Amino acid sequence: YRQWYSSNRDLVMTANPHLKAPQAIDLAIATELLKISDDHNDVGRILSQSDMAQSWRKTLSENEAQTQIYQYANQTYQQAKEFLQQEIEQERQQQPVEPMQL
Repeated sequence: YRQWYSSNRDLVMTANPHLKAPQAIDLAIATELLKISDDHNDVGRILSQSDMAQSWRKTLSENEAQTQIYQYANQTYQQAKEFLQQEIEQERQQQPVEPMQL
């Protein structure tokens, strides 16, 4: 999962050079992942390998790190899901309405 996270982090950063904050990068990764899988566990597995998670593992106790990572993954999943729903809604609103055929 770390390799998947790292390669996608690099892709996100290349496509969006303005993204600097790790949280913004992780949100972009989670959003892209939700486009292929709506599984909360997939997002959790990937974000458990994020740079943020790696940092927490180095600075917090094992229990504290696990709790922080779990909360972070849940929060990021929810934000990504909301962002994706907004994106879908915007696309729907921009699509022209086709005339009814009789």
